[in-house]
Amino acid sequence: MLSRLLGILHIAEVNASIIKEALLLSLADFDDAIQNVVAKRMEVDHIITRSIKDYSKSDISVSSALVLLANTFSAI
Repeated sequence: MLSRLLGILHIAEVNASIIKEALLLSLADFDDAIQNVVAKRMEVDHIITRSIKDYSKSDISVSSALVLLANTFSAI
């Protein structure tokens, strides 16, 4: 199953530069700050997460998986 996922997903790299930039953000969780930096660098316009409140200071739009699925299926 993981092999199939790797066929459709792109795994983003995290390096020292990303870690340093994440340290400068004022997000509640450090791992969320890393994800935010990676998303910006990859020009992602939306993050799906369970911890929406941790992204309150992010400039990237955020929603839960349930909202994504609801919006996806309501459009069909």
